[in-house]
Amino acid sequence: MRVRTVVLMILLAAALISVGIGVRRDDLVVADPAPEAEPTLLAPVDSLVLMEVLNGTREAGLARDVGLALASVAATAERFANAPHDSFPATLLINRRLSPERARTLAADLGGLPLLQEYDVRSDVDAVLVLGADFANLMEILDIRRAEY
Repeated sequence: MRVRTVVLMILLAAALISVGIGVRRDDLVVADPAPEAEPTLLAPVDSLVLMEVLNGTREAGLARDVGLALASVAATAERFANAPHDSFPATLLINRRLSPERARTLAADLGGLPLLQEYDVRSDVDAVLVLGADFANLMEILDIRRAEY
């Protein structure tokens, strides 16, 4: 009998607590939710081209110099390095992850560079710019664009 009484008391206490909580919930004043923050307008992710710049000439520091000037064509150099050899006759652009249209536009913006399509989804850059013996033409174009930028 005592067990029955204890169980009934526990059930009665639980019922009273749930009723009390229910009443208190009705009495609560809920504050107005905070207004949603205005969305921040960011540049589209695909608008900035991530590039690797390789120096295929004997001109020291060329990859870095060109890489710093790429902002005028909405690109940024993620890495600067030497090409496999230092006797590339012409500068060229290698497309790794860009759409064909975007790669053609970039090649045109860089002075009509030859464009190779070598897609590599594992690449961490969108394109590779290999600087060749005709790099002065590219530097002229980037200097002009930098002045307009």
